Amino acid sequence: MWRGERFTNDEKLFEAIKEGGIRALEKQFAEIEQLSGEGWLAGDSFTAADGYALVFFRWGRRIGMDMGRYPRWAALLKRVLERPAVKRAIEREGLKPEEFQPA
Repeated sequence: MWRGERFTNDEKLFEAIKEGGIRALEKQFAEIEQLSGEGWLAGDSFTAADGYALVFFRWGRRIGMDMGRYPRWAALLKRVLERPAVKRAIEREGLKPEEFQPA
């Protein structure tokens, strides 16, 4: 997505690599959306997967993807953001909870 030089030295191909990355992310994000339900991604308990869901959602926003397409995922993140340890980590990193919701 951000470093096409990892895949080729031909700078003319960087945009195609980026587009391919976005297509791959769209498929992966659709899978996260399907997995997002009333509970947590990996079952009945909060796991690292739920925390990583925050990161990937924020990255999607950062690269300009329409994260409004993932309402179940956004609802999961709302639950994640309610956790005291997550609140502390976000604050410590200088981030804002709004960065983890659709724009």
